[in-house]
Amino acid sequence: MPRFRIGGDVVLRDVLEFDSVPLTDDLLQGADCCVIITGHRSIDYNRVVQNCPLVIDTVNATRNVPQGQEKIIRLGAPA
Repeated sequence: MPRFRIGGDVVLRDVLEFDSVPLTDDLLQGADCCVIITGHRSIDYNRVVQNCPLVIDTVNATRNVPQGQEKIIRLGAPA
């Protein structure tokens, strides 16, 4: 397993291309899990939580979502 040190270089060999797709209810409902890695003001997180069976929130974007908290797992963010 590679080890990293502060100040070291990290290299990514694979070229990744991401396509943006509309965030529809059907897309959210068809997912096994939704992972939030960046908070955006334009995203309706109430709708995300309502339609996803499980939400992993790494940035505490769902902190003000009133319903569905039992479906949210927060990583690295206050509970």
